[in-house]
Amino acid sequence: MNAAKKHCLGAHGNQPYKSGNLSVLRNTNIPACLTEICYIDSEDYKLLKNNNFLKDMAEAYAEGIADLLCLPKQSKPEKEQAQKPIKAPAKSDDKAIGTVKVKDLWYYNIADWNAKVGKAKKDDVFTVVDKVKVNTAYMYKLVSGTFITAYEGYVQFKSK
Repeated sequence: MNAAKKHCLGAHGNQPYKSGNLSVLRNTNIPACLTEICYIDSEDYKLLKNNNFLKDMAEAYAEGIADLLCLPKQSKPEKEQAQKPIKAPAKSDDKAIGTVKVKDLWYYNIADWNAKVGKAKKDDVFTVVDKVKVNTAYMYKLVSGTFITAYEGYVQFKSK
């Protein structure tokens, strides 16, 4: 509830712990609970696009599950350092392997498709220092320390 309240959400009808004869709970062979974070058909839907909200709720769920299972709490990672803004190509960078010109697409703070931190604008050009495999695809590591897809349908790579 604290994580929800942080984002101006509360318990529906001020009843955070309700029980009911719900089929989804009744017709299972394992212990279960049903939770709702927000309603998509209300103004709450905007929160589902808010990365801070999603992170706060995920941490709250993880903490709740750990409490339920009597697992020891793990310390939270130190607050992430402020993300460096993506940079235009460096004038000289011995590590550069080329440049990449992009269409409108996401960039990432680590080589992970779930680590979106911003969107590059169409025709932005960035200095590439490495190409790394992520699952079955590739990303370019940029001089700024961020990553962007290496898929030719979204970027044009020009070697140095």
